[in-house]
Amino acid sequence: MSGLVRRAVGTANSVCALLATAALVLLMLLTVADVARRSATGQSIAGAVEIAPLILLAAVAFGLGNGEATGTHVRTSLVTDRLPARVRAAVRTVGYAACIVLLTWMTVLSFERAVEAFEYSDTTAGFQSLPTWPARAVVPIGFALWALTLLLRLVDDVRLVLGAAPPPSAGSSSTTPAAEAAADPQPDPSQEVSR
Repeated sequence: MSGLVRRAVGTANSVCALLATAALVLLMLLTVADVARRSATGQSIAGAVEIAPLILLAAVAFGLGNGEATGTHVRTSLVTDRLPARVRAAVRTVGYAACIVLLTWMTVLSFERAVEAFEYSDTTAGFQSLPTWPARAVVPIGFALWALTLLLRLVDDVRLVLGAAPPPSAGSSSTTPAAEAAADPQPDPSQEVSR
């Protein structure tokens, strides 16, 4: 069951990463086309200014879970990298648990905001009134995937703290606690060679 959940979260993160990439490419093409049209005609593309932030919001939200899975989010591991593997895993477990609680709250809150935007027909301000709910609906998906990815990391770290064998390769993260334990920077006294 755990392997199935890991594969599902990994697949969802990969799909969302592709959607985030597509959104960024779309944003780039829209910006280039808008600048080209302004240079040629003196007029902007109608709605370009209003839709650009919505595309950017979708790109960021779609990339949240994959950013955690690939280890590309900002990390401050100056202290934890110097701890033994099990202590490092215990410290991260506390951090992951706190983040999961926060992300769950943010998922619920952003879902409620998306529903409100749909119910009240919220639109962008400006010359073109575009509905905001499609972009807002992506935000809780991004937060939920991020929380699920952290939950998988938390499970791995709890297993490491308890001394259990690491789970089989899941593909949901490139820097699993088991891999970090194997590459523990702590020297092994039995391997020291005297000169």
